[in-house]
Amino acid sequence: ARLKQADLHLVNGSDFIIKANSFVHGIGGESVRLEEFFQTYSSKIHAVAGIGNPQRFFTTLRELCCDNECEIIEHSFPDHYDFRQEDLIFEDNYPVVMTAKDWIKCRLFSDVEFWYLDVSAEPTPEVSEKLDQLLLTLRNNHHG
Repeated sequence: ARLKQADLHLVNGSDFIIKANSFVHGIGGESVRLEEFFQTYSSKIHAVAGIGNPQRFFTTLRELCCDNECEIIEHSFPDHYDFRQEDLIFEDNYPVVMTAKDWIKCRLFSDVEFWYLDVSAEPTPEVSEKLDQLLLTLRNNHHG
């Protein structure tokens, strides 16, 4: 019912793509370029995802590290999972990388090894045109 009320419906992968920008340290907030992260911090990382499609996140990380010969250790949780600190304790000191959405839930017990992947959504040219038209229509209706 809500979809019928929307002016525009966007689908990840066809209307826009998610572009990885950098890795952000969970405590310090410093941003590390993608290519630097695997070379500097570890050849193995724990990838944690409590989102609707965790495999998309894991695939993105695998694609990012393909030139760096790293290993992604996947830890999938249900969508909207309420993380506990003990969920993220592993027997080694490899970095724990998660989505920004999941990091928000974990920030109160963030560890020195916690990182999140900063991403942006890039619309296709067709979607950008549709958004521009909607904004113009809204502006014109408002100024009547």
